[in-house]
Formats: sequence, structure tokens, C-alpha cells
Amino acid sequence: MARWYANLMATQGRLTWSRFRTALVNKYGKSIIDTKDEAREQLEKLLYLQTDDLSKFLDKFQTLRLQADIQDEDCIIRYFLKALFEELANYIKYHFNTKESYKVLNVDMVLTKVVAIYNGLFKSAIEALMPTLKDLDFPCLSSESHLTAAQ
Repeated sequence: MARWYANLMATQGRLTWSRFRTALVNKYGKSIIDTKDEAREQLEKLLYLQTDDLSKFLDKFQTLRLQADIQDEDCIIRYFLKALFEELANYIKYHFNTKESYKVLNVDMVLTKVVAIYNGLFKSAIEALMPTLKDLDFPCLSSESHLTAAQ
């Protein structure tokens, strides 16, 4: 590292802290703390839209949850509920709104309940509203247009 630093000073001269930090990260990668902070920021901004695939959203949430390394289950649950669309979040809050369920509440339990409620109440309605590419009339995507273009 000393050799790298000496070379950096020789080639770039005196650096500001932000330029030095950028060069350091480019050379050696981000610190664990930076990775955790970025994951927390992404968790705060994460939103599940009804047009998104639920399993992809859950995978993204779980990945960020592990990267952020937040030990407080209540905090993770709040991030998760905040990311859901309002109607689904309200169903989940209503379901767990008892003292008995709150005592044993954990993230995995909430994730399981979200999948069950989503599949039972929302999935078919959302899929009915969203046409697939097969249903849309895009001449450039049809196999017939490729045949006529090739002739």
C-alpha cells in the first residue's frame, strides 16, 4: 500500500480527501461500513410497485437486508412495510395488529404473510390489468414480420 500511495502522490500530486478516497476505493474496494451504509440507504428508498415481480422485489429486499446487517427486526420490518404499496401494507399491519402476534413477530414471518396475502388477494387482479407482450400488437415482434423482411 505504501508503494501505491507513493506512486499516487508522484503521478497526481497533492490530493483532496475526496479524490484520495476515490482513488483508494478504486484500488482496494469499498469498506464494509460503506457497503452497509449504501445498503441501508437503498433499503430506505426501496419501493415495491404493483407492476413489479414480487419475487424479484423480495430477492432485492433480502439481499439489501443481509448487506445492511441490521440486527433490529422491528427496523427491518418497518423498512419492508414502507416499501410495499399501501393496500398490501395495510393488510399486513391489520393481520399482525394483536399483542400475541407482535410478541413473536419476525421478518421471515412477515415475508411469508406478504406472499400469501399478495397471492390470495392481489396477484390475479394485478395480472389481469397487465397485458403481456403476446397480447400487444407489435408487428416488429411477430415472427411473420421477420419472414417478410427476410424475403
